[in-house]
Amino acid sequence: MDFFINHINYYGVTHKDAPLTQREIFSLSEDDIIFAYDLSSSYNIPELYILSTCGRTEFYSYSNSSELYSFIKQLYSRLNKKCNTNYLIHHSGIDCIKHIMEVSCSVTSLLVGETQITSQIKNSFKIAKERNTLKSILSRLIHSSLEAGKKIRNQTKLSDGSTSVSYASVEKICSLVKDISKENILIIGAGMTAKLAAYNFKKKNAKNLFISNRNSKRGKKLSEKVEGSFIPLDEVLKSINKFSIIITCTNATYSLIKFEDMSVLSLPESIILMDLSVPRNIDSTISSIKNINLLTIDDIDDIIHKFRKKRESELPKAISLINESVLDFVQ
Repeated sequence: MDFFINHINYYGVTHKDAPLTQREIFSLSEDDIIFAYDLSSSYNIPELYILSTCGRTEFYSYSNSSELYSFIKQLYSRLNKKCNTNYLIHHSGIDCIKHIMEVSCSVTSLLVGETQITSQIKNSFKIAKERNTLKSILSRLIHSSLEAGKKIRNQTKLSDGSTSVSYASVEKICSLVKDISKENILIIGAGMTAKLAAYNFKKKNAKNLFISNRNSKRGKKLSEKVEGSFIPLDEVLKSINKFSIIITCTNATYSLIKFEDMSVLSLPESIILMDLSVPRNIDSTISSIKNINLLTIDDIDDIIHKFRKKRESELPKAISLINESVLDFVQ
């Protein structure tokens, strides 16, 4: 049994150990992950599972650690991404098992207790199954981690009044404006993060919501749900100075809003840009332009800390249940 456990390995970067400037380089799109799975067939890695979210990019394998590390270095080389592998954290055996349990239970999330991680793990699991990179050991480990997450949500109050990074971002923005109902708000994206942001703005009494997305069908569907308006992505820059708040949350691997797009415009007295994408969708040099307040996912720490304080009392119970789930898996 020790032989099997000791061959479960992990390398990854998370918000706890790596700044956004590094996390966005390690970040993998769905196409990148599919490429990675295909590339792994050239290595002695019998099982592989990859999870990439705004707060983490992680590799789990049933193999020896050196083979996994060599594969990761080659992957980023093939993707032409210059990663500093010194940021990679390594876990093996019991530590690796405990780590995926903690991730699934969201005790190590940017926002402790958030539930979005469940759908992210499931979607990543689906991709791995489709590429045939999972067998009995990692499949069982992912299932066990999801079961642990369900147990903690049922037996603790860690996720009560569950929030998300989107919610924290909306809270942050609302704290910076006098009356959100008077602001023209543009959300670029129509995935889960964008949906949660739009719904939370509606709850805050936002009246002027606009949605833009490359897939117009998805964008129009979301705009209808929040009683907003849809703007085709290729028309955003033509009307960008009409908005006082802009949020980006897409899977694009390049800047959707560049310095030159904003520097030539006559802007409102103040404009808030919130980039929730990893890698970032807004050129960071835009922050030097007068009247622009550019925020990223790392600028909501004060809101995250507030929610963490509320849930700290539930963490000991959650950790105890996680330890039980680790032992159950090992046995």
